[in-house]
Amino acid sequence: MKQIQFLVPLIFFLLSAVLTLSVNPAEAQKIPEVVTDAAGISVKEAKDKTGSETKDKTVSVKVDALDSNALKELSDSTQMTLDEKKKDVSNTVVEGQKAMAEKEHIQNKADKLKNELEETKTKIKETGTQISKHDRQQLQHKSRQLENEYKTLQKKLETKDEIAKKAFAESSKKQDEIEQLKEQLHNLQLETSKRYSPRKKALIMGSIVLITIIVLFIKDKLIGFFENRLITRGEKKHSVAALRVRTFLRIFSWSMSVLLIAIAIFLILELFGFNSTHTLAGAGIFGVAIGFGAQQFIKDIFSGIFLVLEGQFGVNDYITAGQHSGNVEDINLRFTKLRSYDGNIIYIPNGDIHSVINYGKGYANSVINFYVDINQNIDQVFALIRDVVSELRSAPDLVDEILSDVELLGINAFTPTGVEVKFRIKTAPQSQWMVGREVRLALKNRFDLDGIKLFQYKYENHPVKSL
Repeated sequence: MKQIQFLVPLIFFLLSAVLTLSVNPAEAQKIPEVVTDAAGISVKEAKDKTGSETKDKTVSVKVDALDSNALKELSDSTQMTLDEKKKDVSNTVVEGQKAMAEKEHIQNKADKLKNELEETKTKIKETGTQISKHDRQQLQHKSRQLENEYKTLQKKLETKDEIAKKAFAESSKKQDEIEQLKEQLHNLQLETSKRYSPRKKALIMGSIVLITIIVLFIKDKLIGFFENRLITRGEKKHSVAALRVRTFLRIFSWSMSVLLIAIAIFLILELFGFNSTHTLAGAGIFGVAIGFGAQQFIKDIFSGIFLVLEGQFGVNDYITAGQHSGNVEDINLRFTKLRSYDGNIIYIPNGDIHSVINYGKGYANSVINFYVDINQNIDQVFALIRDVVSELRSAPDLVDEILSDVELLGINAFTPTGVEVKFRIKTAPQSQWMVGREVRLALKNRFDLDGIKLFQYKYENHPVKSL
């Protein structure tokens, strides 16, 4: 299994964990009386006198002073109390939500009554003496009735609001108690693990290691299966989309490996009585210090992720990154691997890649320029260029490489070396060099047949000065 990539951060994390390991202290723990009472008299014998009369209905118990039976009774009692607290919290939250729903319903009803009351008062004010005395009295009676109903609803709203606030406050308090019980249960489990026999510890540790290896093996097989199914063979295997899929799968595989191994290590540590909560807290602090020394590593990781997300280049692309050029053979989160033209391997950290020239995006242009004698017929030269490129476009080995007709730029310059003729041909990505070589060869042969002279350098034009 290829687990090398995550070994560096895992070593950093394990180093910080080892330096901050802390055994669960043997001092007395405050445990609710309802838990100790349910556990029986054997637990009370281990109570610390300093905490036996506390006002918060808790007793201080030295867990390491309990025998195995009392420890088991206390663990079972804590678990039962924890389950009951969870049910109470659930019921309290439901009660609060029900009160909030009723409050919202009453509020809607109160809003309607308020609008109707305002409309009635407005109607009484606007009609004035235009209606009969009887109708006016009916409107006034309706107004008083609506006002009384509105006040009644307001009182109900206040009652429901108090019920909801009380329920949520109580659930919050009980949630704190649940967290305390979880911590106590965790400490009791640690103490129980410490008392396992060496044979049992070895058996459990072996089981954890074996299960971790099996899960990692299955994970690697599944990742490989999905990679083979999602990425087809052939040219698509090296496309940008395929590269992104492979990279995401690698990131997921790397993360899962780190997570599984970390879980296995902490399970083993807890088997020997180490408190993982304290270890994680200390590892986090020490990890910050290590992070300052691993800035370049982190920079490379994030740069690698963005290189893949943005699709700047892919496997088999020919690129120039800084002062280095070559075909991309591999990309991972740490570095990019290039193969130069002379066969050398170049490893470039992703964090050091600031600019990239990609010669394999969409299409390329093969730019060709040469010099002909000043006395040659330029129109004839242009016609030969068009004929040669047209013939090459129909060649079986170049039909997919040349994508358009020649684009003549004409006479580019008059130079001491003759008339510079320049043109370009649109080609498939990374085919510009091969197409350029074929076009130059074909032009040379045609020029020889038609008697077109390229510029000929004459040494006699530049005599050597004598000293």
